[in-house]
Amino acid sequence: MPWSCTALNGTNIAAGALTDVLTVNAPNFILEISFDLVAAAIGSDGWFEFGIDVFQQKSGSDEGFCLEIASLAYTKYEEHRDQPPFVMECKDEGNGHFIKDVHTIVPKAIPSPQCGGPDKCDLNYYYCPRDPGCITYTMSATSVEVDVLDANDIKPGDHIRLTINGTTSLHSVPVDGSYRVYDIAGHNVIGGALSDAMTIYNCVSEGCYFGVTTDFVLPSAAFTPEGWMEFALDVFQKSSGSDEGFCVEIANNAYVTYEQTHPQPPPGFVTYCKDEGWGHFVKDQINEIIWDAKCVLEGGR
Repeated sequence: MPWSCTALNGTNIAAGALTDVLTVNAPNFILEISFDLVAAAIGSDGWFEFGIDVFQQKSGSDEGFCLEIASLAYTKYEEHRDQPPFVMECKDEGNGHFIKDVHTIVPKAIPSPQCGGPDKCDLNYYYCPRDPGCITYTMSATSVEVDVLDANDIKPGDHIRLTINGTTSLHSVPVDGSYRVYDIAGHNVIGGALSDAMTIYNCVSEGCYFGVTTDFVLPSAAFTPEGWMEFALDVFQKSSGSDEGFCVEIANNAYVTYEQTHPQPPPGFVTYCKDEGWGHFVKDQINEIIWDAKCVLEGGR
């Protein structure tokens, strides 16, 4: 009876005999395995996932169970995309009894120490809420990295390098394009010609890949007394700050929790467009999808 472990991209990263890793003390069991985490389990877009599959007969047949372990970013992606639906086709009635029943999967949190860096550097990103300009978006953000020239946390006065990567329907940087960074109070932090910050490369049949990078000093107006931190990058494709390419907000956990839970005037914490990938957006009011942003504390202060 074998078991196997597969990475995010479907590759097999570990396997072995079930008798070596399974202890049964009815009605309980313990499955304990160890393996080296490979790069294939981690996506550049903040996704992290691997699966454990247990088989009861030889040649990988007669499944005992199959579990996926994933980051919050990947789980939210699965929950919000349409196809294939995020469902399970059996219902767990306990003690190893399953019945046929198609239902939406309800993820369960894994009790564990906080992963990643200090809480003050745990950041998220999402498309700017309630942005009517989203219908002209041509850039799908797939990863955000915030490099902080600070050894301990992220705070006012820190030198920041913001990098957003993704895919786009464009094949060249708009000559009249521009970008702006806003703080939580709505002030303009920095801006400039898009050609100075954006590159488009590796075009394929679906579109091209892009990167936007900008350096700035994080102002005190990006923080609030409530412990919130937020800033946004807005990209425009035409002169005079028109024809939005995309708008992304970067925020700490406290601000995201506030936005998700406090009573808001209609329509709430939503976006007016759905990202279908490769810079294609369709008009559709949906709840904001929150992804993990990578925050790197680099010292130097």
